[in-house]
Amino acid sequence: MRSLLVSKSTPKRWIIAVAGTTAEHRVIVSIAGAILLQSANEIPHQLFEAVIGPAAQLLPFCFTGSSLALAAYAFLNAARGLKSPRFLISRRAAAILAVAVFTAATFGVYGVTFMIKNSFTASPLYSNDGTTIDQFAAVTLLNGKDPYGGVNIITAMRSLGQSGEFTTPLRQGPFQNNNWLDYPSPQILNQLVAQQEQSAAPATAGIETQVSYPAGAFLWVLPLILLKFQSVTLISAIALFIFAAVALKSVGAEHRLWVALLFLADLPLLYAAGVGSLDVVMIALTAMFWILWEKPYLSTIALGLALATKQQAIFFAIFFGIFLFYQIGFKKTLLRFGAATAIFFAINAPFILWNPTTWLSGNLAPITDPMFPLGTGLIALSAAHVLPLFSQHIYTILELAAFVAAIYWYFRVGAQKYPAMGFLLAMAPFWFAWRSLPSYFEFFALPALVFWLAQQVRGKAGVLRVETPAISEG
Repeated sequence: MRSLLVSKSTPKRWIIAVAGTTAEHRVIVSIAGAILLQSANEIPHQLFEAVIGPAAQLLPFCFTGSSLALAAYAFLNAARGLKSPRFLISRRAAAILAVAVFTAATFGVYGVTFMIKNSFTASPLYSNDGTTIDQFAAVTLLNGKDPYGGVNIITAMRSLGQSGEFTTPLRQGPFQNNNWLDYPSPQILNQLVAQQEQSAAPATAGIETQVSYPAGAFLWVLPLILLKFQSVTLISAIALFIFAAVALKSVGAEHRLWVALLFLADLPLLYAAGVGSLDVVMIALTAMFWILWEKPYLSTIALGLALATKQQAIFFAIFFGIFLFYQIGFKKTLLRFGAATAIFFAINAPFILWNPTTWLSGNLAPITDPMFPLGTGLIALSAAHVLPLFSQHIYTILELAAFVAAIYWYFRVGAQKYPAMGFLLAMAPFWFAWRSLPSYFEFFALPALVFWLAQQVRGKAGVLRVETPAISEG
């Protein structure tokens, strides 16, 4: 049975279609669908609104939810050895999927071109305030000042020529009387940044002004600043290319073409890399500590660096720790996480000692600061007025309950039978959060697929342990 088939159904053109009923085929087809659904979120919202009107507000919710469901279906169904519905394995569906993947990959080629161009331009475009403040934090550090206490997003935006519309508004200062669902418009945010005093604190500025990530986020871009680069996009681009190289080396030869195509079709990942988002560095490191788990030194270094880059890595690390426990036992897992924690503190310790208050305040800002509700999860239904807006505590309770349930299931069942589900479960609880940003969900599918395919290679070689006898499945 072939995983790639060339069809001559149309005399004047060739269509590469997916054919076959192997487990690998089913998973690749489903994850390709999940990636395409996420990529649909990159289509300008106005196009959907022109066709279906206000209902377009619900499309990001539908696309994201469907992609999560399709990915979960892929890994659960493959592990159980169940047959896929005919619509996933028919030649007609395969041809449609192939055309969709190639179409997305065509846009992906443009994305790669934009990424390279934005890496070397003197006037980079950053569509998130995180990249802007990371770059300015690196400059601040080179000037001998504490990045956590000496950086203000207003100064950073003006200095680097970035748009105020990409700042993160807070329900305080000029927005303290806003309804929670009255998210400030891009025009208002632009005007605020243009008129606000550069020394304004979050309480008076009405936007998140401080560095709110671990120190690795701005230390990654430090070499580019030293080399006089005006853009820090190159760091995200390098991380993505390294991730792609590791992925192609880790999967079976028969699947490399499709993995390469899916890298090009994953438009959210390419776009994030193109605008210098450090989320790409974090997800690349996360993918590597999972994929390379049998290489203890490389995996542990990647784990420590991921934890030192973005807070989201913590959630992937929890499920990775459970997976490792079943593979190498508690003691070795503890040693690896101890070493990764040491890497995290080695990177952050100078800033903790410099000013522990500003470091802690910055890293806890996503939790403690009064940010407006936003996202493509459950909160999107309230933003579209399908559901009422509940108390923030309700969303927090739902999020924590989902996270506890995910950890319990993965420990009892998932890590042994469906290990790739760890990627999905790490982010799925954010579906219930007050802020369920698209970036929480957009990047899990491709790393999960590569990890799963790499596990199939290991399984065929007879080197994969799937359970620890001391723990019953219960």
